[in-house]
Amino acid sequence: MACAAFIATSAWSIHAHAQQAPTIDVSIADAAVIATAAAGTFALSRLPVTPSRWQDEPFSFDEGTRGVLSTTHSRIADVLLLSSIVAPVAVGAARDDDERAPKLVVYAESLAVAGLLNGLAKYVVQRPRPHSYGTSPEATAYTESRGADAYLSFFSGHATLAFTSAVAGSYLYAYGNTDTTSRAILWGVEMALASATATERVRAGKHFPSDVVVGAAVGTSIGLLVPRAHMSDRSDVSMSVGEWVAIGSGLVVGTTTSLLLPPLRSDGATAGGVEMSLTPTFAAGGAGISASGRF
Repeated sequence: MACAAFIATSAWSIHAHAQQAPTIDVSIADAAVIATAAAGTFALSRLPVTPSRWQDEPFSFDEGTRGVLSTTHSRIADVLLLSSIVAPVAVGAARDDDERAPKLVVYAESLAVAGLLNGLAKYVVQRPRPHSYGTSPEATAYTESRGADAYLSFFSGHATLAFTSAVAGSYLYAYGNTDTTSRAILWGVEMALASATATERVRAGKHFPSDVVVGAAVGTSIGLLVPRAHMSDRSDVSMSVGEWVAIGSGLVVGTTTSLLLPPLRSDGATAGGVEMSLTPTFAAGGAGISASGRF
């Protein structure tokens, strides 16, 4: 709920005047930023990590999360994150918009920058994940199977990418779009997916509450600032009352729904269900993020 309150407050900064002929300005430099950010994220993932445990957590409200482990909640978070990333692309592709391609470039750039900043923080801080403190044979085996990843908790990459996609995707969709109803629906759905993703990562034992709060704040900031930097005249979208209600409702619904789910047992890192990973991908035509795993 603290995460939801913070994001709702941050989102209030998105206000100004509508623009008669909005355009999105992109260039070859944006492709370079995406490729560089993806390469940097990939390089950071290959750096060595020193396994260690912290004596105390910086915030007292994080202490209760130590030792938590649920691979089922972790897989739910993976599916929610993938959904939050894909939804704005699918909705944008269905709309007749001359700015569709530039918006897609800016959306990809937002995610790439978010991934790089998150990777830098993870490898500088090297905070052990909550499940690494578990003492059961299952928790111990799971932590060992995760290798360096078990010590890269701060700050949450899932929360960062989920809120980046929610804000950037919804903001770009709203830019130049006078259909406030469809805009409000996307804001609401995206905020619900993002807040649920962040909450599920805590319930999975993958992150402490402070990890997802910071990730949500960073993701929201990037999701707003990167698109604004590419908008002609840097003018904002005029937000309707319905959109603000959708944003707040989405945050509450996503967080509450996740919290109301009964504790789901941990059935092993590779047990049935869904298992997914997101990794930087390079190809002849550019770079991006690929999703792989079992669905």
